[in-house]
Amino acid sequence: MALTKMAGTHHPLHFRGRVHESRGDKALDRLMKSSVGRIASLSALGLTHRGLSSLFRTLLADPRRSLVNLVELKLSHDWMGVEASAVVLPHLPRLQTLDLLDVTVELQAADIMSFPSLRTANFTSTWYTDDSFRGLIRILQGSPTLERLVIDYTEGAWPSGWSLDGALSGVSVPLHMLDVIIMNSVEPSAVIRIGGALDMPKCSPVFGYVNDWVSGPELLKSQPNAHCHILQSFASCTCQLTIKFLKTHLNTLALILQPVVPEKDRKCRCPTFSVAFQEKPDTLDPFVRLGDAIKSVPNIQSRVMTIYLSLSDLSLISGSDAIEKEWKKLFSSLSSLKELHLLNVSLFDDSLRTLVQTFNADPMIGGELLSVNVEFQASDIATNSLLDEESLNRDGVREILWYALAANCEKLRFLELGPVPVGVCTDEEWCMQWHDILQLLLTRRQE
Repeated sequence: MALTKMAGTHHPLHFRGRVHESRGDKALDRLMKSSVGRIASLSALGLTHRGLSSLFRTLLADPRRSLVNLVELKLSHDWMGVEASAVVLPHLPRLQTLDLLDVTVELQAADIMSFPSLRTANFTSTWYTDDSFRGLIRILQGSPTLERLVIDYTEGAWPSGWSLDGALSGVSVPLHMLDVIIMNSVEPSAVIRIGGALDMPKCSPVFGYVNDWVSGPELLKSQPNAHCHILQSFASCTCQLTIKFLKTHLNTLALILQPVVPEKDRKCRCPTFSVAFQEKPDTLDPFVRLGDAIKSVPNIQSRVMTIYLSLSDLSLISGSDAIEKEWKKLFSSLSSLKELHLLNVSLFDDSLRTLVQTFNADPMIGGELLSVNVEFQASDIATNSLLDEESLNRDGVREILWYALAANCEKLRFLELGPVPVGVCTDEEWCMQWHDILQLLLTRRQE
């Protein structure tokens, strides 16, 4: 443990370092004991079973002194297969940020508001124990001003068949100032129990998973039997929903189900369901599972109005009959779909052609579609003059299938392709087809 910032004799102190109960620095221990009331931030990595717990015993050895000015606390445990002993936290009246990684917490006094100023709390774990979760709940019960909460459990942290019945029996946690709650890789039954215990009227939860496209759909399907007001409100709401498969602002590839209206503008507090992919999916199974789950709750199915698909972020097998069947299954589940947005479309694979043929092969698919928008990759547009006749025809850019799409989707009013490659838009056959499409759609809009 080291002192990283100190100015003057009465200024705040900031400590950051690693702790080992058998390798203490006596001079530093004396300084910390005598200056407990001046510590504003503390960031510690425990290297041994009792590293962190011994640190707090040192800090709180004198009952006349307390961490009264601590604003930020970050504790982590380099567990190496050994669980850390519980850290006993005192009343921290000014604490605003709490960040725990693989650390189990107990409170000195569970009957008071231990963290009355806490604004942000992050709980990350690579393992689960009853004690660790009870500690989390006690922290939340003592944090009435909490605004942002992240609960992040890595893969494998939740034991098979485990439930929260004991940890959450009869528990109600009022978090009326909570604006953001993110639960990452939390097993569906646990999400239900946590959501049922937390009273958070201002919050729109985010349920996220990584390379796990099973848990999110399971969570959706569990709604009819779930005693969780978050899921119940979601199923009974009237807000329009959208599906997105694209890279987020963090450059993470994700499949997302969420309300159309941005959170800051929406009146409801419906959640977001998300699965992040570390590699491009080589199957449509994640989409099909999500579609099946949506279809299982009619009031959710009827609200999915738009879908955004980044086709270049799929790694599907070209020409596979199974792919066309999976596209069909997905869009059959989205019977209320109004808008289809195809993004980052490459001229050099046949994903676009396969998808459009799915609509053309079954008039029952896309029956409610009003608008289709296709955006080609900018890099492909720059090199499109190098494409030969066979490539343009094979990839479905110039084929007659676009008129078939407009004709089969009888409610379609708008079809936008852009920018169309130069080798296509100057072709006589394409120009005739596009003219016929525009006339058909114009006639419909005038009806």
